[in-house]
Amino acid sequence: MTPVHLTAAEGSTGMFTIKPDTVASAAAESLAQTDGIASATGKALVDRGTPVILISCTIEPHADLDDVLTAAQNTCAQIQDAVGDPQQMVRIELDKVAKKDAARIVQ
Repeated sequence: MTPVHLTAAEGSTGMFTIKPDTVASAAAESLAQTDGIASATGKALVDRGTPVILISCTIEPHADLDDVLTAAQNTCAQIQDAVGDPQQMVRIELDKVAKKDAARIVQ
């Protein structure tokens, strides 16, 4: 994925550049702080021509899935705000530590 360029506020000069991989990594690091999430990694990719922020999480067997789901939804919204695009595709994949019963959240 290519960097996203954001223009400065009206009357200002300059441009901000957001690297999608950096956004994905930061979002994964933040999501990993959620109780019940053992680890998370993030990356930006292009899936069939569509830019996607992918976050893969390993959740602990005791995790409260409502809390994890809420954190995942909040993370999706934060990513979309960060890149300035409410249509930005964000995919968060959840997998139990035992590697059984994977769940996927797509927004």
